[in-house]
Amino acid sequence: MRHRMNFKNILLSLIVILALPISFVANAEGNAKVSYDEQQNHQSQLQQKNEMIVMGETQEEEEEHTEQALTHEQIVNVTDKFMDHLVQDTDQYYNVKAYETMDEFKESFYGFASKEVVDEFVDVYYEIRDGELKVIPTSTPPWFEAEEDYNVQQTEEGTYVVSQETGNELHGNYTIEIEIDLNEDQKPRIMSVNYQG
Repeated sequence: MRHRMNFKNILLSLIVILALPISFVANAEGNAKVSYDEQQNHQSQLQQKNEMIVMGETQEEEEEHTEQALTHEQIVNVTDKFMDHLVQDTDQYYNVKAYETMDEFKESFYGFASKEVVDEFVDVYYEIRDGELKVIPTSTPPWFEAEEDYNVQQTEEGTYVVSQETGNELHGNYTIEIEIDLNEDQKPRIMSVNYQG
């Protein structure tokens, strides 16, 4: 009888000893699986979040690029404004009516043209003589023709180069390149003017 009891106890102990590791392993595998699934879900969420951020940045960049595009109207406005301002009203002695000094006249351009461009043009067409700001009588420079074809290319700096092949009897054929920048308010400003041909 005692043998049977011992045998039963031993058998039960063996079953328990064998069953514990199996249930522990099964439980551990279940936990590992849950942990893996959770990790996969977390990584999936991070990946989706990163994709959304990338998509958002791309969309913002496209919107910014669309906002920053230089329009035909802006090109015509700034080039016309520059030439209209360069050709000042004068009296019969070629004295400029609206401005008294060269500095004052040059500063009046700075809202829509760089200092370099202003110096380049004003110094050729105006002078101080007898203490007066005078226009030097000559023809206007070759300039952008709004009705003619032209190309626009954006530079790495974010400015735009408007190039146009044109010509007339006085100046012959030439290519003009006008670099234009847009400020924060989307207002164009002439940064440089170059001629070829």
